[in-house]
Amino acid sequence: MVKEAFLAAVPNKKIVFVAADEKLPSYWQYSFTDGNCVISFIQICNTNDVFTAKLETLLPSQGTYFLMTRLNIKENQAKMDANLEAVKKAIKSDADWTIDQASLETVYPHVATDLKNSFGHIFAGVIEKVAANLAKRCADEMVLEAVQEATSNRTIIIKHNATQNGYWLWSFENGNLVISFKSITNTNDVQTFNFIKLL
Repeated sequence: MVKEAFLAAVPNKKIVFVAADEKLPSYWQYSFTDGNCVISFIQICNTNDVFTAKLETLLPSQGTYFLMTRLNIKENQAKMDANLEAVKKAIKSDADWTIDQASLETVYPHVATDLKNSFGHIFAGVIEKVAANLAKRCADEMVLEAVQEATSNRTIIIKHNATQNGYWLWSFENGNLVISFKSITNTNDVQTFNFIKLL
């Protein structure tokens, strides 16, 4: 993924070295300008900085997510898949469950900048808490039947609502399970929310 992002940022396939007149934050600095990779330097020293620079934090990214976010989502995909499988098992579903990717892209701008690099990890964890809550409450057959009926699309939609009365709330809308959040904090609320009153 980093390689693809680098190639997309440097279509001219050129690396340009520039002796910088101004003060740089480090001896060597990467930038991506006019289809080139530009490496600026103050003086020839500490050349290992060129090798150790974390390109994934510097490269421009295509689409909604920063490159670091995309890497984190990829790194946590197996955990997300396992947690969706746990949701399926909790409500004794015959069909696979999914998380609505468009809803994740929509909420992404509302996630604090310092949490964006953990986006995949955070929402895989949220789905883990959804599965645990469902497993606990759907042990009752009447609740299980009501949840099965209310979630006919077998899709989890994530929404952001800055004015809601709790950090994390559940709702059932148009055959989907909707998890909304005010901010990324107190994620245990997802696991303890009593959704039975909504059925």
